[in-house]
Amino acid sequence: MPHIADKDGIHYIGGCCGSGVAMMSYLGDIAARKALGHAYDPTFEVPFKRQPFYTGDPWFMPAIIATLELRDRLRV
Repeated sequence: MPHIADKDGIHYIGGCCGSGVAMMSYLGDIAARKALGHAYDPTFEVPFKRQPFYTGDPWFMPAIIATLELRDRLRV
């Protein structure tokens, strides 16, 4: 589900997952109106959910990247 959230004055848009340019343009307009203090449609204003066991440090990314690189090399 596409949604908008903000934290510390920074506005975030996420969850579009292939729903296209129209949805991102619409959500960008809503985020801009919200940031400027204008009236906006709060339909998509849903807080982002925290991921379990994730503290903000992507310690797992090197292992994922190495795995994907190896998989790419083996497919050649």
